[in-house]
Amino acid sequence: MNPVFRWAFLNRIDKLAAFENQLASLESALGSSQFKDFQQQLVKDISTHSIENFVHNRILSAMTEIRAILRYCSDGHKITLIPLHPGRKTPDFSAEREGRTRVVEVKYIRPPDKLEEYLMRWWQAKKELAQDLPQGMLPHLKFEWNPVESREEISQKEISEIKDFFTAAYQQPDQVRELSSGRIVLKYLPDRRLLPAVVPLDVQADFSQENRSPLFTKLQVTLQTALKQLSQSDEAQKRTVFLAINLSADIQFLWHEQFHDRLLALCREFADQGLEVVVEEVGYL
Repeated sequence: MNPVFRWAFLNRIDKLAAFENQLASLESALGSSQFKDFQQQLVKDISTHSIENFVHNRILSAMTEIRAILRYCSDGHKITLIPLHPGRKTPDFSAEREGRTRVVEVKYIRPPDKLEEYLMRWWQAKKELAQDLPQGMLPHLKFEWNPVESREEISQKEISEIKDFFTAAYQQPDQVRELSSGRIVLKYLPDRRLLPAVVPLDVQADFSQENRSPLFTKLQVTLQTALKQLSQSDEAQKRTVFLAINLSADIQFLWHEQFHDRLLALCREFADQGLEVVVEEVGYL
């Protein structure tokens, strides 16, 4: 595994053991030859890319693909990985059962910003490994992120600067700090504590729903892209998107029922266009 991601498993024996068990089950599901192809492609992707955030996202994608493969395998499907073709998007795998075949594209949707999530995971790992970091400090580290067009494409130099910023804020927590790397502006303001909520719960729920409404735009674009991608497959094959959505306890959905109603409506919209959407709720992988 690429060393830049290894910190995510340090001090987390349970997480590493679960991942290793999944890999063992994957080899049984795919057979040695296909498992080796899957492994080699993943290692190639993460070892040839120089940006940590890309490596982080690629491994999360792979873990989601493993989850999807194991789900279909447990339902009695025979899994065949679909080779990559340069310059053309291909589904992740096909699943065949009783003479019927479906092509499956796997997507992992998580509401937080990908870069922010990555850096927070890094900081949490740093805190756990150090053991002497104040356990209550993380909630008081409040950063203001200016929107950027594509944080997945942020440079390794910018990521390193942000990490240094985090570390300096820990070493001198009483000092106001600001970092501008051109595309991202970060501010650290000490002692910015959240005030007790005095707003009625229904108003908080409306505000929460408004803030997270872009998630459905993201879902719609993701499914539209998958529909276009899968439309290139054989018409006799069923087109399926396995959608793993992070609704972990870390993300408080005050409007959980409304979320499911909207998600169901979205799935029906794409079902009318010939795209089956299989949804699985997951926590942080």
